[in-house]
Amino acid sequence: MNNYTQKLEKYLQTVTEYIESYRWKEIKEFALTLSSSELISILQNLNRRYWNLFFRILPTESAKQVFINLDPQVASSLVESLTDNNLKEILSQIQPDNRAAFFEELPGIVTRKLFKLLPKEEVIETRELLGYPEDSIGRMMTPDYFFVDEHSTVDEAITKLRKDKSDIELVSIIYVINGIKELIGYVNLKKLMRAPGSQKVSDIMNREVISMKAYQDQEEAIQLFQLYDIPAIPVTDSNNILIGIVTFDDVFDVVEEETTEDIQKSSAVSPLEYKYIHTPYTELYKKRIGWLLFLLITAFLSAGVISLFQDLLQTKVLLSIFIPVLIGAGGNTGAQSSTLIIRALSLGELRLSQWKTALLKEFFIGLLIGFTLGLVLFSYTYLLYDQLRLALITGLSMIFLIIWSNIIGAMLPLIITRLDFDPAVVSNPFLATLVDTMGLIIYFSISLYILSF
Repeated sequence: MNNYTQKLEKYLQTVTEYIESYRWKEIKEFALTLSSSELISILQNLNRRYWNLFFRILPTESAKQVFINLDPQVASSLVESLTDNNLKEILSQIQPDNRAAFFEELPGIVTRKLFKLLPKEEVIETRELLGYPEDSIGRMMTPDYFFVDEHSTVDEAITKLRKDKSDIELVSIIYVINGIKELIGYVNLKKLMRAPGSQKVSDIMNREVISMKAYQDQEEAIQLFQLYDIPAIPVTDSNNILIGIVTFDDVFDVVEEETTEDIQKSSAVSPLEYKYIHTPYTELYKKRIGWLLFLLITAFLSAGVISLFQDLLQTKVLLSIFIPVLIGAGGNTGAQSSTLIIRALSLGELRLSQWKTALLKEFFIGLLIGFTLGLVLFSYTYLLYDQLRLALITGLSMIFLIIWSNIIGAMLPLIITRLDFDPAVVSNPFLATLVDTMGLIIYFSISLYILSF
C-alpha cells in the first residue's frame, strides 16, 4: 500500500468516525485542511449513505470544485438530494465549458433538472456548447476570453481589459477581430503593455494565428498543442467568426480520458462510463463478457488446428512442450507491434498512405527479433534434448512466427482504421486469434517437413 492510499484510508476513517458520532463542526474544520482533489477522493470512496451529509458540510468554494469533478454517478445522487438554492449557487460559479462537459456526462433527467435552475442566458450558452458533435472542439471550448477590435489603440485595449469583470480563464493572450468579428490575429499581454498607448493594436498583433473550427475533432487539438506548444487555441465557426477558445488544461483532461479508454480497449474491455469503484457488477460483466466470448469461440480454431495434427503429436510428444513458448512469443511480439502502430496513428506520426513503409520496417524488425529469439530457442532445445531436428523445428518456427506476428500486428490496426473502426478495441482480439492459429499452422508445417527427412 503506497503513501497516498494509506493517507486516503486514514482520511476516510476520520470522516466516517465524525459522521457516525454527529461531530459536524469537526468535519468542517477537517475539510478546510484538505485540497479539492483530496476531498473528491474522500467523497468518491466514502460509504454511499454518507455522500450527501459530507458534501453539505463542505464550504461553498470547495463544494464547487468537488462537484464539477465528481464521478457522474456520485454527482447524480447529490443533485437529487441538494436543494435548488444549493445547486444554483454551485452552478453559477462553474465555467460554461466545464458546465457543458459536466452536463454531458449526467443522465438526461438530471441534466433537465439542472437546466431549470440556470438563468436563461446561461441555458442558451450551455446548450450552444452541447449542440456540437460529441468529441468536437465545440464541446470543450469556453466563450470567456479577451478580444479587442483591430482599430483599437493600445490604451483603449488596456482600458477595456481593466473594465472586463468576467471570469476569464486565459489572460496572457488577447485575440484581435475585425468589424464583422472575424479572427485576424492575436497579441501577447506583455507586448501590449510595453507598446506606446497611441499605437494601433493591428500594428503590433501577430497575424499568423493557429485556430480551429468548432466541429473539428478534439484529437486534432491535442496534436496542435503538442506541435506548437501554445497555451490556448481560438475556435471559430465556418465563417471564421471567433466564438471561443480551448485551453491546454481542457485538452489535458481529454488526453487523460482518451488514454484510460485506450488502455481499457487494448485489454478487450469496452470503456467504462464511470470510475471502476462506482461501476455496478452487471455493467462490468457487460463490458467484459462480449470480447471474452469472442476469444473463447476463436480459441476453438486453435484447438481445431491441434486436432488436425494429433497424429504428429502422438508420435513426437516433445513438440507439444514448445506450443505455449512459441504462441506466447508470437503474441507478445504482435502486441508490441500493434501498440506502436496504434499510438503512431493516434499521434499523427503515421498515415494510412504510409502502410508500405510500416510493412517493410516491421518485416525487417521481425526478421531481426525472430533470428535472435530463434537462436535462443534452438540452443535451449538442443542443449536440453540433444535432438538436432527438434532444435531446428523450434528455432525455424520461432523465426517465421515472429516475422508473421510482427507484420500482422502492424498491418491489422491500419486495416481496421481504414475500415473506420477503432483499432484500439478491435486489434488485440483479432490479433490473438490470427497469431495463435497461424502460429500453430507454421509450427506443425515446419515439423512435418523436417521430420519427413
